[in-house]
Amino acid sequence: MLTLYLLVYLTLGINTELKQIELFPIPEHLLQDQIYYNRALTAALEHRDPYANRTIGTGYLYPPQALLIVELISHIQPFFLRVAVNTVLNIALLVFIIYGVAKYYGYSIDETWYWFVFCLGFAPFLELLHIGQINVITMFGIFMMFFWESTSPVLSGAGLSLAVITKVSPLLFLGYLVINKRYRVIVVTILATIFLSLLSILRYGISPLLTYPDVFQGLLRQSLLTPNSQTLAAKLAVANYPEFQQFLARLPVFLSQPIGAVIAVLTARYQIIQQTYTLYILFVLLLSALLAWRGKQPKEPLFIITALGMMLAPNILWYHHYIFMLLPVLVWMGWSKLNPSVIVWCCIVLLVVQIDRRVPPYGLAIHIFSNISMLVVLFWQIRQFFPRKVEGQLVPVAQDNFERP
Repeated sequence: MLTLYLLVYLTLGINTELKQIELFPIPEHLLQDQIYYNRALTAALEHRDPYANRTIGTGYLYPPQALLIVELISHIQPFFLRVAVNTVLNIALLVFIIYGVAKYYGYSIDETWYWFVFCLGFAPFLELLHIGQINVITMFGIFMMFFWESTSPVLSGAGLSLAVITKVSPLLFLGYLVINKRYRVIVVTILATIFLSLLSILRYGISPLLTYPDVFQGLLRQSLLTPNSQTLAAKLAVANYPEFQQFLARLPVFLSQPIGAVIAVLTARYQIIQQTYTLYILFVLLLSALLAWRGKQPKEPLFIITALGMMLAPNILWYHHYIFMLLPVLVWMGWSKLNPSVIVWCCIVLLVVQIDRRVPPYGLAIHIFSNISMLVVLFWQIRQFFPRKVEGQLVPVAQDNFERP
């Protein structure tokens, strides 16, 4: 049964990527995002503004420290050698993450071989290789923080610093570290980030670092409603999508009119929807943190919820950002001691990501299943926090399926 599932999973993931290649053909769109990065790098090296183009999609909008990584990759020539090195590097980092999580929970490759299929055949990962994104590097930094937080504060803090300079949202994990009293990791994170900032100043000057706060504020004010945007607001604001109009046209009038009216309101109020969604996710994160702190719970629930929340909350979200789903899913399966119910649920969630980009509801289902996942883990925390009555006595809630082999 698992083999059949994996065949279907791979087929759907490859099909999703092939449809994307039809829109952005190879070779002209191969590593296209790195072209934008290199344009900003050239500007920075010439002491011009790397943020002159702030258009989402074609502009470089990462922190200036990330240019240090961009520059390392840019030196690889010729172009197709860079493609090969980029592909090998991303695959190697992802394999290391999979192996590391399995090792962390004491599992062999024989027990977790299908994890490699899940991850390496994941459609967002295939797109990431196609367009040359750096999100696997960010995820590897988060993995380093998680894997070494109790044994090597230096490696753990360096990992979180790497994640933060390549994507600001991993700053949310500082709260995770505070709850788990990993203060030395926090100190190393701060020092490592300062060091990388000084290095970027020496290399590119101080101007990019002074400019970035304004760039980041501009990002926070933007919302995209294009079909490629994966935010909840974009998935609900579909009144102008041709596919949705065709769908409405096939419905009876008594259904098409109320549905159309609701969608029109959602389309017009997209900013309120996104702001409310972000606040809701932050509330879930705070509640999870409070339960973990007061209940002295395992670190995994807060990590899983933080990782999923970091992925879903931003007002800019692309399909390749769903790569960040892999690490919390692996941690969840490992922490559950490969509980069959958890594995089946994770299989369903990952399969939804493989399918949902190109078929109705065109990305909305990913948000639904991701939020259900967060709430399931949060519910486990709530159950562990509150005692229940057994034969007239108050006793702690027994460890449930997340803890049984």
